[in-house]
Amino acid sequence: NVIIIQNEAWWNPALLKNVNYSVDLMEGINSLSENVVRGTFVTPVYAGGTCLPEFEVLTGIPMLFMPTSVYPYTQYVTHKTPSIVSAYKDNGYQTVALHPYRKNFYNRSTAYPLLGFETFKGMNEFDYKDVSGIYIDDMACVKQIIKEFENKTADRIFEFVVTMENHGTYTLQRYDKFDFEMEAETLTEEEYMDLKRYSQGVYNADKAFMALVEYFKNVDEP
Repeated sequence: NVIIIQNEAWWNPALLKNVNYSVDLMEGINSLSENVVRGTFVTPVYAGGTCLPEFEVLTGIPMLFMPTSVYPYTQYVTHKTPSIVSAYKDNGYQTVALHPYRKNFYNRSTAYPLLGFETFKGMNEFDYKDVSGIYIDDMACVKQIIKEFENKTADRIFEFVVTMENHGTYTLQRYDKFDFEMEAETLTEEEYMDLKRYSQGVYNADKAFMALVEYFKNVDEP
Protein backbone atom coordinates (compact mmCIF):
# COMPACT_ATOMS: atom_id res chain seq x y z
CA ASN A 1 0.00 0.00 0.00
CA VAL A 2 1.28 3.45 -0.91
CA ILE A 3 0.28 6.80 0.57
CA ILE A 4 1.69 10.11 -0.66
CA ILE A 5 0.84 13.23 1.34
CA GLN A 6 1.48 16.66 -0.12
CA ASN A 7 1.12 18.81 2.97
CA GLU A 8 0.12 22.39 2.22
CA ALA A 9 2.92 24.90 2.85
CA TRP A 10 4.87 22.40 4.97
CA TRP A 11 8.28 23.66 6.01
CA ASN A 12 10.20 23.79 9.28
CA PRO A 13 10.04 27.38 10.62
CA ALA A 14 12.52 26.43 13.36
CA LEU A 15 15.18 26.86 10.66
CA LEU A 16 14.62 30.62 10.80
CA LYS A 17 17.28 32.65 12.54
CA ASN A 18 16.32 34.57 15.68
CA VAL A 19 13.16 32.48 16.14
CA ASN A 20 12.87 30.03 19.05
CA TYR A 21 10.12 27.61 20.04
CA SER A 22 9.34 26.02 23.40
CA VAL A 23 8.75 22.66 21.65
CA ASP A 24 9.97 20.84 18.57
CA LEU A 25 7.16 21.57 16.09
CA MET A 26 7.95 18.33 14.24
CA GLU A 27 8.84 16.18 17.23
CA GLY A 28 7.05 13.11 15.93
CA ILE A 29 8.48 13.17 12.44
CA ASN A 30 11.96 13.99 13.74
CA SER A 31 11.77 11.00 16.10
CA LEU A 32 11.32 8.52 13.25
CA SER A 33 14.52 6.58 12.67
CA GLU A 34 13.72 3.10 11.33
CA ASN A 35 13.22 2.62 7.58
CA VAL A 36 13.26 6.39 7.04
CA VAL A 37 14.90 8.26 4.17
CA ARG A 38 15.23 12.00 4.73
CA GLY A 39 15.93 14.78 2.30
CA THR A 40 14.99 18.27 1.20
CA PHE A 41 12.67 19.07 -1.68
CA VAL A 42 12.88 22.29 -3.66
CA THR A 43 9.42 23.42 -4.68
CA PRO A 44 8.83 25.13 -8.04
CA VAL A 45 6.36 27.59 -6.49
CA TYR A 46 6.06 30.10 -3.69
CA ALA A 47 2.87 31.70 -2.35
CA GLY A 48 0.54 29.91 -4.75
CA GLY A 49 0.38 27.23 -7.41
CA THR A 50 -0.08 24.09 -5.31
CA CYS A 51 -0.79 22.02 -8.40
CA LEU A 52 2.70 22.56 -9.84
CA PRO A 53 4.77 20.51 -7.34
CA GLU A 54 1.83 18.10 -7.33
CA PHE A 55 2.20 17.66 -11.10
CA GLU A 56 5.96 17.14 -10.71
CA VAL A 57 5.52 14.43 -8.07
CA LEU A 58 2.84 12.54 -9.99
CA THR A 59 4.44 12.68 -13.45
CA GLY A 60 8.16 13.25 -12.87
CA ILE A 61 8.02 16.15 -15.33
CA PRO A 62 9.82 19.23 -13.93
CA MET A 63 8.14 22.61 -14.23
CA LEU A 64 11.56 24.02 -15.10
CA PHE A 65 10.90 23.12 -18.74
CA MET A 66 7.40 24.64 -18.81
CA PRO A 67 6.53 28.21 -19.79
CA THR A 68 5.86 30.59 -16.92
CA SER A 69 2.27 31.05 -15.69
CA VAL A 70 1.35 27.52 -16.80
CA TYR A 71 -1.03 25.28 -14.88
CA PRO A 72 -0.43 21.87 -16.51
CA TYR A 73 -3.73 20.35 -15.35
CA THR A 74 -5.47 22.86 -17.61
CA GLN A 75 -3.11 23.23 -20.57
CA TYR A 76 -1.40 19.85 -20.83
CA VAL A 77 -3.32 17.09 -19.09
CA THR A 78 -6.09 17.03 -21.68
CA HIS A 79 -5.77 13.31 -22.51
CA LYS A 80 -4.55 10.20 -20.72
CA THR A 81 -1.15 11.08 -19.30
CA PRO A 82 1.39 8.55 -17.97
CA SER A 83 2.05 9.03 -14.26
CA ILE A 84 2.97 7.22 -11.08
CA VAL A 85 -0.80 6.87 -10.61
CA SER A 86 -1.36 5.00 -13.87
CA ALA A 87 1.70 2.84 -13.13
CA TYR A 88 0.20 1.67 -9.86
CA LYS A 89 -3.21 1.26 -11.48
CA ASP A 90 -1.69 -0.93 -14.21
CA ASN A 91 -0.19 -3.09 -11.45
CA GLY A 92 -3.54 -3.79 -9.85
CA TYR A 93 -3.70 -1.03 -7.25
CA GLN A 94 -6.86 0.88 -6.45
CA THR A 95 -6.03 4.56 -7.00
CA VAL A 96 -7.62 7.27 -4.85
CA ALA A 97 -7.06 11.03 -4.61
CA LEU A 98 -8.16 13.03 -1.57
CA HIS A 99 -8.31 16.82 -1.20
CA PRO A 100 -10.42 18.60 1.44
CA TYR A 101 -11.30 21.51 -0.84
CA ARG A 102 -13.22 22.16 -4.03
CA LYS A 103 -12.65 19.39 -6.58
CA ASN A 104 -12.63 21.70 -9.60
CA PHE A 105 -9.84 23.92 -8.22
CA TYR A 106 -6.85 23.83 -10.62
CA ASN A 107 -9.00 21.63 -12.87
CA ARG A 108 -8.21 18.58 -10.73
CA SER A 109 -11.62 17.01 -11.32
CA THR A 110 -10.81 16.74 -15.04
CA ALA A 111 -7.08 16.03 -14.82
CA TYR A 112 -7.05 13.41 -12.08
CA PRO A 113 -8.92 10.70 -14.03
CA LEU A 114 -6.58 11.31 -16.99
CA LEU A 115 -3.60 10.67 -14.70
CA GLY A 116 -5.08 7.34 -13.61
CA PHE A 117 -7.12 8.08 -10.49
CA GLU A 118 -10.21 5.90 -10.26
CA THR A 119 -11.67 7.91 -7.37
CA PHE A 120 -11.33 11.56 -6.40
CA LYS A 121 -12.93 12.81 -3.20
CA GLY A 122 -13.13 16.52 -2.47
CA MET A 123 -14.47 18.36 0.55
CA ASN A 124 -18.07 17.41 -0.17
CA GLU A 125 -17.24 13.69 -0.25
CA PHE A 126 -15.14 13.68 2.92
CA ASP A 127 -16.63 11.70 5.79
CA TYR A 128 -14.60 13.75 8.25
CA LYS A 129 -14.83 17.55 8.14
CA ASP A 130 -13.25 18.71 11.39
CA VAL A 131 -11.80 22.20 11.11
CA SER A 132 -8.66 23.54 12.78
CA GLY A 133 -8.08 27.09 11.74
CA ILE A 134 -10.19 27.91 8.68
CA TYR A 135 -9.99 24.73 6.60
CA ILE A 136 -10.68 21.02 7.03
CA ASP A 137 -7.74 19.90 9.10
CA ASP A 138 -4.94 17.38 8.66
CA MET A 139 -6.36 15.01 11.27
CA ALA A 140 -9.57 14.76 9.24
CA CYS A 141 -7.42 13.87 6.23
CA VAL A 142 -5.73 11.11 8.23
CA LYS A 143 -9.11 9.71 9.25
CA GLN A 144 -10.19 9.74 5.61
CA ILE A 145 -6.96 8.03 4.50
CA ILE A 146 -7.57 5.27 7.02
CA LYS A 147 -11.19 4.84 5.96
CA GLU A 148 -10.20 4.51 2.29
CA PHE A 149 -7.57 1.93 3.27
CA GLU A 150 -9.98 -0.07 5.39
CA ASN A 151 -12.58 -0.08 2.60
CA LYS A 152 -10.24 -0.68 -0.33
CA THR A 153 -11.67 -2.77 -3.18
CA ALA A 154 -8.34 -4.18 -4.39
CA ASP A 155 -5.53 -6.06 -2.67
CA ARG A 156 -3.49 -2.86 -2.57
CA ILE A 157 -4.32 0.85 -2.60
CA PHE A 158 -2.48 3.96 -3.78
CA GLU A 159 -3.64 7.15 -2.06
CA PHE A 160 -2.55 10.68 -2.94
CA VAL A 161 -3.55 13.40 -0.51
CA VAL A 162 -3.24 17.19 -0.77
CA THR A 163 -3.99 18.82 2.59
CA MET A 164 -5.49 22.26 3.26
CA GLU A 165 -5.19 23.10 6.97
CA ASN A 166 -2.08 25.26 6.69
CA HIS A 167 -3.07 27.07 3.52
CA GLY A 168 -2.65 30.85 3.73
CA THR A 169 -3.53 33.49 4.53
CA TYR A 170 -1.92 33.71 7.98
CA THR A 171 -3.03 37.28 8.72
CA LEU A 172 -6.48 36.06 9.85
CA GLN A 173 -7.26 34.73 13.31
CA ARG A 174 -7.07 30.95 12.85
CA TYR A 175 -6.64 29.32 16.24
CA ASP A 176 -8.17 29.97 19.66
CA LYS A 177 -5.01 28.79 21.38
CA PHE A 178 -1.45 27.75 20.60
CA ASP A 179 0.36 24.62 21.76
CA PHE A 180 3.76 26.29 22.18
CA GLU A 181 5.52 29.51 23.07
CA MET A 182 7.52 31.37 20.43
CA GLU A 183 10.21 34.03 20.70
CA ALA A 184 11.06 36.23 17.72
CA GLU A 185 12.39 39.59 18.85
CA THR A 186 13.25 40.82 15.35
CA LEU A 187 9.68 40.52 14.06
CA THR A 188 6.91 43.08 14.24
CA GLU A 189 3.79 42.12 16.15
CA GLU A 190 1.96 41.42 12.88
CA GLU A 191 4.82 39.29 11.51
CA TYR A 192 5.03 37.47 14.83
CA MET A 193 1.37 36.45 14.75
CA ASP A 194 1.53 35.47 11.06
CA LEU A 195 4.45 33.14 11.79
CA LYS A 196 2.86 31.77 14.95
CA ARG A 197 -0.35 30.86 13.09
CA TYR A 198 1.68 29.18 10.37
CA SER A 199 3.76 27.33 12.96
CA GLN A 200 0.65 25.95 14.67
CA GLY A 201 -0.31 24.41 11.33
CA VAL A 202 3.09 22.72 11.12
CA TYR A 203 2.67 21.46 14.68
CA ASN A 204 -0.78 20.06 13.84
CA ALA A 205 0.53 18.42 10.65
CA ASP A 206 3.12 16.56 12.70
CA LYS A 207 0.50 15.29 15.14
CA ALA A 208 -1.76 14.15 12.31
CA PHE A 209 1.04 12.36 10.48
CA MET A 210 2.09 10.54 13.62
CA ALA A 211 -1.51 9.41 14.16
CA LEU A 212 -1.27 7.75 10.74
CA VAL A 213 2.08 6.17 11.66
CA GLU A 214 0.64 4.80 14.89
CA TYR A 215 -2.35 3.35 13.05
CA PHE A 216 -0.19 1.46 10.58
CA LYS A 217 2.02 0.10 13.35
CA ASN A 218 -0.97 -2.07 14.24
CA VAL A 219 -1.83 -3.13 10.69
CA ASP A 220 -0.42 -6.34 9.25
CA GLU A 221 -0.21 -4.99 5.70
CA PRO A 222 2.85 -2.85 4.90
